[in-house]
Parts: sequence; structure tokens; C-alpha cells
Amino acid sequence: MPSPLIRRGIWAIGVAVLVIALVVAALPLFASTRIVRDRIAWEMSAWSGFRVTIAGSPRIEVWPKFRAILSDVTLSQWTETDAPPVIEAERVEVDLSAMAALQGDVVFSTARLVRPTIRVQRAANGIFLPAMPTGGRITRSIDTARGVVNADPTKPDLSKLPADPFGTVEFRDGRMVASVGGKDVELLTSLSGQASWAAMNSNATLSATGIWRGESVTVDAASPKPLVLFAGGAAPVTFSFKAAPASFSFDGTASMSQNAYFDGQAKFAAPSLRRVLEWSQAGIAPGTAIGSVSISSKITATAGRVKFENTAVTLDNNP
Repeated sequence: MPSPLIRRGIWAIGVAVLVIALVVAALPLFASTRIVRDRIAWEMSAWSGFRVTIAGSPRIEVWPKFRAILSDVTLSQWTETDAPPVIEAERVEVDLSAMAALQGDVVFSTARLVRPTIRVQRAANGIFLPAMPTGGRITRSIDTARGVVNADPTKPDLSKLPADPFGTVEFRDGRMVASVGGKDVELLTSLSGQASWAAMNSNATLSATGIWRGESVTVDAASPKPLVLFAGGAAPVTFSFKAAPASFSFDGTASMSQNAYFDGQAKFAAPSLRRVLEWSQAGIAPGTAIGSVSISSKITATAGRVKFENTAVTLDNNP
């Protein structure tokens, strides 16, 4: 016959299992009554700075992970009520904290956008970019970092940067569109990947794949000081672009201030230069084929000036 100590241990284990089972069973109830659609939309708006609307009621899943599944989600500018959404997704899956849910709060570390549409517009420099939010925690963090950078541009005090946790944003089967003549024109399709940024003062990475002008492309970017970079300071950056017609990589330092510059090692390679020009729609005239090309160089670029050092150029395998 088990001793009293063993019996008490068995009872303790049984009670613990019962409590866990009750908590798991209660999570959907707490979620449905306290983590309502508006609370999730408010938290997403607080981070992004956009007006977030969720058309359908959240569906809560407990296993294998506690998450909310949202349908017909849109992110729009607060000031432009008649403009189309900046981002709209058929479904958004949000991984939630179970302990926070039991307290009636919303804390999530990962959001997955399924079949999102991202609307961009051509900036003055010719680059297509999405509309920027007018507020939100990310924007406020960048504003704070800008003050830190302006106080000492050469050596900003990184300890004063905001340390708010962020997380990971994944996207699957998306597309990027721009308005041309009042109609949406697809720039990128089959867009999938993720952006990881654990905290505002930590490193960040971006990896994405998609189809651009009929070719599959892969983009990877990373920086150990992304907040400094977004605030206009200088920060290390790595970037790579890969596609069948051409590949490009950069490893060095960059600044996104008004006096933007790049300084680092760059590499470019293409099996057929004519194919690259045709793919980029450069408008070249028909002619003889232009063979392979590869370039490796240290590059220093500022507005209106580019300097190449230690440059190696190979044309048709001839250096």
C-alpha cells in the first residue's frame, strides 16, 4: 500500500493536471469574452500606426498553439478615409500569450498575413514605397531614435534607444500593387517571406521571395542597428538580390538620411547583359547578344556621386 507521502504526491499531480486541463478548456471562453475583435484591432493599430479593421469574428485555436485567426483584415491611413487600404489580407493568424489572455490582455509575438495585398506608390526618387503611418509605436520609436542620432551622429548612445519588444511578421502568397490610371497594376506576385525584429533596439532581418516581371526573385536584408538606420544614422547593412537574369549583393554601411550614402563591397553578376536590360525594360534596341558580365568593387555612393575602388570587371569570362 502506498505511503501517505506517495499518496499526497499523486494527489498533487492529479490536481495540477486538472488545473491545466481547466485552464486549457477556459482559454477559448476567456478569449471569446475578453479578447474581442476590437481589442486585437486596437493592439495592431497601436503598433502599426494604421487604422485596423477586422470584418469577421476572431476564431480561437488552443492547440498546437494558442492563436487567433482573423478574416478580412485591412490597414488604412487614419487621415485618408476615401483612399484604398495600404494593406489588406484575406486572413491574419496571430500567436497569442495564453497567460495574458487569461488576464484579459492581448500580447502576441508573431503575425502571419495570408494572401495580403500591399499598395505602394512611386516616390519622388522613382522607388515604389507604401504609404507611411502617421503614428504608432514603431513611428514613435524611430522619432526617439532620430533624437538620439541627432545628439551625436558619429557615435549615438545606443543605450537610449527604445527597447520595446516587437516580434515576427510572416506573409504568404501576397502581391504588391500600384495604382496606374485608376487601376491596380501588379508589381510583385507570389510574395512570401518574413521580417524578424525581436526588439526595437535589436537586429532585424528580412527575407522574401516573389515573382517580378515573370522571374522568381529572392531578397535578403539584415542590419544589427535597424532603428538607427531608419532614424537617419549610419548602420551596417547586408543586402542580396537573386534572380535568374542577375544577382546583386552589398555588405557595408548605409545611411537613409537626407544626405544618404552607401559605403561597402558590392557585387553584380549576370549571365547575359542583354537579358538584364530587356528584363529591366531599359528600352534597348534590337542587336547582337551581349554576353555575361560580373563586377566586384568597393563602392562609395552619395547623392550625385559614385566612387569605385579596387574594381574587377569580367565580360564573357574575360577580365
